Amino acid sequence: MFNKVKEHIKKYELKEADTMLFACSGGIDSMVLFDIFKKLNINFCVAHCNFMLRADESLGDEKFVKEKCEENSITFFSKSFNTKEEVLRSGKSIQMVARELRYLWMKNLLKDHHLTYIVTAHNLNDQFETFLINFSRGSGLRGLTGISDFPILRPLKNFSRQDIELYAHKNKIVWREDSSNSKNDYLRNKIRNKITPELFKIFPDWINNSKKSLIYLNDSKNAIYNIIKIWKNQNFIKKKDCFIIYKRDLKKLQPNEFFVYEIFCEFG
Repeated sequence: MFNKVKEHIKKYELKEADTMLFACSGGIDSMVLFDIFKKLNINFCVAHCNFMLRADESLGDEKFVKEKCEENSITFFSKSFNTKEEVLRSGKSIQMVARELRYLWMKNLLKDHHLTYIVTAHNLNDQFETFLINFSRGSGLRGLTGISDFPILRPLKNFSRQDIELYAHKNKIVWREDSSNSKNDYLRNKIRNKITPELFKIFPDWINNSKKSLIYLNDSKNAIYNIIKIWKNQNFIKKKDCFIIYKRDLKKLQPNEFFVYEIFCEFG
């Protein structure tokens, strides 16, 4: 696994001055990636979010990650969020609010400290869970492939949870276990704890096959968005503070509703 991650990271073509902002929870995925980054001598600092949802356990996670950074002379950023209050204010789910708070803060860190990329330890199982959630909500390619709005690298995205567990045990990685992972309070946990085990019983190799499907979906997305980019370069006529687009050219695009949405969604 180490060598595969090493080869994957080479594709990013990182420069010597590049410094990653690594989202580290203290869980098994992030501590495995922490170990790999250290062994590869990659420049990174750590961002840890305390969503104050698990009382002393959340404080323990923060303390654990901070001490790990101090042991390895790594810059550590942390922030506590009143997540429950924000849920009540916004009416959104806890997981959605936590995601928005995390990435908004990290995006600001990226800018304020002149860092290069945000890095997360999302794995193949996480990708599949996200796919199922978004598929059930009627998402298009953007949702199904997890498109992001700013630089996010996911070096473990092609590795299953089993791969990560094997690496952790082989390399004697210490991590913090999130007690909420065993509960089915959240949709993602229900998929992880109920649906995934059944899938393994029916299709023992489903995780590797789902990786192929996600790759095909991403290739399709990239091909379509390249076509849209070329079309916009050819048909968006810049006039001072606006663009002019001829409706006759838009009408030629089929399926029309799909293309019109994708062309204009960046404008809100």
